[in-house]
Amino acid sequence: MEAYQLEAILAPAEIDGRDLVGTRVIQDRSDLEAVNPFAPVMLSNAARTADRYVQDHPSQKVGVILRPCELRVYHELCKRRPDPVDDSQR
Repeated sequence: MEAYQLEAILAPAEIDGRDLVGTRVIQDRSDLEAVNPFAPVMLSNAARTADRYVQDHPSQKVGVILRPCELRVYHELCKRRPDPVDDSQR
């Protein structure tokens, strides 16, 4: 987070200490211990969550951890935005 001056990271993480994994917004470094990018099953596709978050926080510098299939979906969602956000600057 510090190396890239990120204000938040969207990542697959354990939810409330349970065995469930979902996309969480991590803004505090101490919450990084809950991140689990290798979890076999997630509750939802993180691409839609990432797309909404980026649109709702256009001035925030955000890192996103996506699986390859989610990355493809994210790119498609970006193409279909009425007013595309330049994600290459993030």
